[in-house]
Formats: sequence, C-alpha cells, structure tokens
Amino acid sequence: MKRLRVRHPVLLLAGLVLLLQRDPLGLVRMALLASVLHEGGHLAVFWLYKRRWPVLTVSMRGIGMELRGEWFTPAQQLWLAAAGPLANFAVSAAVCLFLQHKASYAGYFFACANLCVGLFNLLPLGRLDGRRILQALLQGR
Repeated sequence: MKRLRVRHPVLLLAGLVLLLQRDPLGLVRMALLASVLHEGGHLAVFWLYKRRWPVLTVSMRGIGMELRGEWFTPAQQLWLAAAGPLANFAVSAAVCLFLQHKASYAGYFFACANLCVGLFNLLPLGRLDGRRILQALLQGR
C-alpha cells in the first residue's frame, strides 16, 4: 500500500518552483518547513496510537493524513488534531529561547512562521485542526 499520494504532481511542482524562485528572503521556505513540522506532530501522535504510519496526501491545498477507516476515541482525536499546532508552538518557543543567546532576523521569521501556522490551523474551518478539535470536544461531552 502506498503511504504517500501526490495529487496533480506537475501542477504542485510547478507552483513550488515558481514560489521558491520568487522568494528572496526565504519566507516561503520557512513556511514550508513550519508546515512539515506541523504535520510531523500529527504523524508522531498517529504513530504512538497505531504503531504504523498513515497515508499522506500532498496537494496544492497542503499536506494531510487520510483517516478514513481509522477509529479513534474522542480523546485520541483531540490529541491527534492538537498535535500539529502544539508542535508549531513548541518549535516557536524553542527558537525564541535560542534567540535570547544569538538573535537573528531569520530566527525571528522562523519562530513567527511557526506561530502563524499553528494559530491558522486552530481556526474552526473546513479541514483545519481547529474544527477537528472542536468536534472532538463536542463528541467527548
């Protein structure tokens, strides 16, 4: 079974090349790294619960796990949804602590990118983590 599905790979790669070419400050690279760290949080919690890796889908809309056919308790759903933003907040805090010893604009941009990715994903809209967290909380009541 394939563990990685890429939807519209030519369009995705063309979009990434165009974005990265027009990114002199490296902000897109920092946002992409923050997104990868975000999904890494979800992957780590999924692996802790299931002891296997989920199927990942990469598309122009982002990176996501396919959870159809998977069963989780409401508490597990809550931790699975919250793991991504928590990973971003933890990385942002760690970078800010490190920057107290050696400050740099790139470091502050990276901390801010992680903070923004984590906060954006807490919005209770669409397929974002905030909606999944809200559903898990309401389901657990």
